[in-house]
Amino acid sequence: MQKLKNFNWKNFFLQGVLPFAMAIAAAFIARYQLELSDGVTPDFLALQWPLYAPLNALTAFCLTLVLFAILGKWSRATGISGALFTVIALINYYTRDLHGSALMPQDILNLGTAAEVMGSYTLQITATVRTIVLWYLPVLALAFVQAKLVKGMPKRASWRARGVRVLGSAVGVFCILFFVVFKTFDMMHLCMGGYVALIIGSLLSKNWGKYWDAVATGMSSKIMNELALILLIVGMFGKLMTRGGVAQGFVWLGDKIGLSGGGFVAFTFIATCVIATATGTSIGTMFTAFPILYPSGLLLGADPVFLAGAILSGAIFGDNVGPISDTTIASASTQEYTNKPGVADVAGVVGSRMKYALVAAAAATVCFALFGGSGSDINAAEAEAILAQYSNPKGLIMLIPVAILLIVAFIKRNIYVACTWGLISGTIIGLVSGILVPSDIMGMQDGTLGGFLIDGVNNMIGTVGYLYAIAGIIGILSASGLLQQVIDGLVHSKLNRSVVGTEVIISVGLMVSSICLGSANGPAIIMWGPIANDLGKSKGLHPYRRANLMDGFGSTLPAVIPVTSAFIFIALSCIQGLMDTYSFVQEVSPVSLAGASLHCWFLFVVLAVAVITGWGRKYEGPNGEPVKALPAQTK
Repeated sequence: MQKLKNFNWKNFFLQGVLPFAMAIAAAFIARYQLELSDGVTPDFLALQWPLYAPLNALTAFCLTLVLFAILGKWSRATGISGALFTVIALINYYTRDLHGSALMPQDILNLGTAAEVMGSYTLQITATVRTIVLWYLPVLALAFVQAKLVKGMPKRASWRARGVRVLGSAVGVFCILFFVVFKTFDMMHLCMGGYVALIIGSLLSKNWGKYWDAVATGMSSKIMNELALILLIVGMFGKLMTRGGVAQGFVWLGDKIGLSGGGFVAFTFIATCVIATATGTSIGTMFTAFPILYPSGLLLGADPVFLAGAILSGAIFGDNVGPISDTTIASASTQEYTNKPGVADVAGVVGSRMKYALVAAAAATVCFALFGGSGSDINAAEAEAILAQYSNPKGLIMLIPVAILLIVAFIKRNIYVACTWGLISGTIIGLVSGILVPSDIMGMQDGTLGGFLIDGVNNMIGTVGYLYAIAGIIGILSASGLLQQVIDGLVHSKLNRSVVGTEVIISVGLMVSSICLGSANGPAIIMWGPIANDLGKSKGLHPYRRANLMDGFGSTLPAVIPVTSAFIFIALSCIQGLMDTYSFVQEVSPVSLAGASLHCWFLFVVLAVAVITGWGRKYEGPNGEPVKALPAQTK
């Protein structure tokens, strides 16, 4: 325990963080070598920033991660991957020089023919070739420094460390492949990646039986099972709201109000906030709002960047405060009481975090209204035609079940009861108003069983499966003792000596976890939640406060980093899809979009002020109630 109390953060940075950063730097060099071998112009290279160059570097980094998982040394992984990329770049250069096209995977099958041709071909050592080779020298220098930084560490890692290394590398590779290479945002794919990572990790376990027992223990935790149950139930309610046409109701409202320019951008933000809060899905809100509100807003004089930022911001707002959002439920379910059994209730968490979200949303609304107009010509007739196509005033009626769910949740403090009454009331209101027909609930559609009940469960299967995989990984970390070592190290760190320091650790740790998982905040909260739980308990922080810091900060910087945020990628993909349909839709810069996602930035400022000043900070009272001051006996 004394060793944990004296956790050396300097060595952690120099021997862990810095070699990792150097490996990423080497990946940028590899990316540049490959671009040189393709004969691209300096102007083209400049256009690769700030989005595509980092994405290509992350793709190259996958090879370094694989080598690190196998070899266990960043220096070896960096040096070998750099050598491989240098050779590949040279082969690509000469392939282009020989037959005018870049190296393709199928060319590997024609190595015999290539060898015969090369016999009569003289390789020219051009300036480009020399440049490609010389760029390997900085890679060697980085590998040398990496080796020096870890000098003195054990030459052979323990089986526990190897397993964690492989698991982490596998998860990292899958996240990069899915979000960067394949550009897929389906949680089912991440679910598959999580379980493949667990299988790969088992190969390095000394005792396979104990390894899978640890996985099963993590998956069978009460918190994880309750979270899965809640998500499956709220998934049905979310699909009920989607079928009920809440989005179409707001389209009708916006059409009737007759807003344009910045006013329409502000309205779009508010509308997406309500839609995301009602449906509990940020990604679903974006896929719903962009096709309807984005082209209409452009025709009504809205600035394209701020309009896209308003939709993304509204989706994030609902993800943060929605009572049926997976991040809200995960943040509440992972934070336990100290003075009474159980975890934080969803209604209490939502109520206590609303002040932060509303202050940030109010500031964002004003800015969207002031700066959201582009000053371009307004084509009201064409905009009205698009709005009318998706307009249905009855959709606003379906906000009644949302209100019922919220009221029951605050009264009963039980999300199961609230969702039950939300489903019942929503189904009745939908049928009576004519918004729904019986087959919308459950029925045969195109030869298969459909309806919002089936769709709701299917929509959550990938998320639940991925969260179970994360829970399995946590089970391994717990059984190996590494999780407790991290917790003890953080609890006894210098930064954790003050309540402000504790909240900084909770907030920054969650943001780093979310960034590593491509801004998938639900899984990030599940991963970081146990650590935040113990850290918060050590200072008597109320579970509401801990949950709010995690979910709140996860909705800030991780959501707007252009090269890692799935939300940025999804927004750009929605805009690119609209470019094929509407000639007036133009491409948006990812950096500009990140800057225009105003709610995320304002929320970061609001929460940072709350941590520094203590605004909204509550401690756990003798019976679990929120109190302003820490009880004397627990100070």
